[in-house]
Amino acid sequence: MNPNPQIFGRLAGLLLGFAASIWVALAVAAEDYSSIGLVIILAMGIMAVVRRQYGFLIVFGVLCPFSIPLSSIRGVPTLLLFLCICGLALVLERSLANKKQFGGVMEGLPALFLLFVGWVVARYLANPTLPNIAGFGSDVTGFRSYLAYAMSFALAVFLLLIVRSSTEVGAIIRWMGLVSFWLIVFFTPLIFLGGGILVQIAEFLGIFVTRFDNGWLRFVILPGFGIVLICLGLLPSLVPAWYSKRWWLVGIGTLAVVLGGGRGSFLIAMVIVFVIRFLQRRFRDLFIAAVILMLVSLAGNLLADGILERSGNLAFLRIVSLFNPRVAAATDADDNVLWRKVRWERAMEGIADNPVFGNGYGGLKNAFVWGTAQQQEVASVEVDVASGGVHNGYLASAWALGIPAVAIFVAMVSVIIFKTGSASMAQFGKDDTRASLNAFVCANLLGSLVSIYVGADLSNPQIWLFISLGFVATRMTAAARRA
Repeated sequence: MNPNPQIFGRLAGLLLGFAASIWVALAVAAEDYSSIGLVIILAMGIMAVVRRQYGFLIVFGVLCPFSIPLSSIRGVPTLLLFLCICGLALVLERSLANKKQFGGVMEGLPALFLLFVGWVVARYLANPTLPNIAGFGSDVTGFRSYLAYAMSFALAVFLLLIVRSSTEVGAIIRWMGLVSFWLIVFFTPLIFLGGGILVQIAEFLGIFVTRFDNGWLRFVILPGFGIVLICLGLLPSLVPAWYSKRWWLVGIGTLAVVLGGGRGSFLIAMVIVFVIRFLQRRFRDLFIAAVILMLVSLAGNLLADGILERSGNLAFLRIVSLFNPRVAAATDADDNVLWRKVRWERAMEGIADNPVFGNGYGGLKNAFVWGTAQQQEVASVEVDVASGGVHNGYLASAWALGIPAVAIFVAMVSVIIFKTGSASMAQFGKDDTRASLNAFVCANLLGSLVSIYVGADLSNPQIWLFISLGFVATRMTAAARRA
């Protein structure tokens, strides 16, 4: 009797599943959750590589709010692991296929990008740092900030290697929408549970969580996912769907922005909506959006004032603090402004001392050693400034890298915004798919310039994902003109 390959395959799968079940049970009994998380992520990476879904891995690595909780290294970025897996797989694939490894990459990288990379590398070499040996050390080395830049630069190069057509760009953007949707679905119910164990788990996985004034959890990562869905809902060529389904995307995205409770996120969402409608020449929609915004703002003010008169628990209406001083005073919004002001002033002092080449990240010894609450408060300001956590990416980067580095970055992004915006306006009505791709990049990069002002660092991987897609989009536009 001839052996049946399908039977052997199913038997092997059954045995592997049985062995995996036993291992998971033993790991749970030993409370070794770090190993479970690492194996799950590795399994995802290997399966995606086998199916050649590099785009999914990169998008998931960028958007995934979880870090890998290893016992020896604190908070390993998921993107770092996926970039290593994808890079190794791509090199092996192209080596076996006898393809050119890096053909066409340099033509997609503008001179400003190479200049910015060179500046960051030179700044690092001027004061090279290494990470703490294990766990949470007493020094602020600044290595993690430089690592974020390294991952962002690698992301740009990798996308130029794997993305060659508007179809592939569209696939990556749709992956962004799908991952964002499921992350919203996952985190939204957790808001209302509000348990202390959830906060501990979130902090263990590297997710920043705070609370609304009524005790509900506030995940500050939610608005970023919502903004992606809003973009896809406004650009129908990217997500072929019925009209009503597209507005479901806009609705879910708006809900995520509100649930996040961030004033800056609300402002960024408004900027992106207005930019997309402007590029589409939907000027009537711009007027309607402005009227709706005014009415919603008025309704939010009235509702917030009524709640303040009764219970004072504003919860999701914290977002109204953007234009209501009473709400800002009743929530933590005013305190947050003061917290930022202290760090911004300290950063500007450091910029004045070294305006050209900056001070570099890190360099604080025994930063977490203090004796009194006042010393702790002073030390926390120095730690935030040295690690780039002043909640203003322009000041943080000017302090660490120097003002010229920030100017180079802004110029690079501005060029991409101008090129993708111009291409989008010229293509709408002729090639709506490419027009929508360019509009997506242009709008999100303009929103990113706002997000950098309110908190994001210049090394933020999601911003560099938009920058990388901008490199690809401008390369395709230039190729189309030459043709």
